Amino acid sequence: MPILTGMPGQKLWVGSVYGLVRYKEKEEFYKKQMVEAGCEVGKEATSKDLVWIGMDANSVMNETLDMVMVGGDEKEKSIREKKLVKNGEPFRAWVDWMELQDVWRGRNVDKKGIPG
Repeated sequence: MPILTGMPGQKLWVGSVYGLVRYKEKEEFYKKQMVEAGCEVGKEATSKDLVWIGMDANSVMNETLDMVMVGGDEKEKSIREKKLVKNGEPFRAWVDWMELQDVWRGRNVDKKGIPG
């Protein structure tokens, strides 16, 4: 349920999401459940409305700037980093589809950061 912002005709839609970790689950989650949720908001939200989604996506948005926190030897780290980048594909596709903006990255364009 949205809340009024004080601007005439504008509502704020707030959501919180915890992204799944495994790729197959994540693919289903973003391609089906999150698309359905986006469509539900889209049915009622207008172009004046704001949608704010806070999330721990367990995904990497920008593989050159976002750090991946993994343990193990260098070979194991490399394998796990590649998996995390691949795991981010459904999430990034959903972000593009929803036309979302990464507020943190927008303010920290070149800063290396931890994903999520």
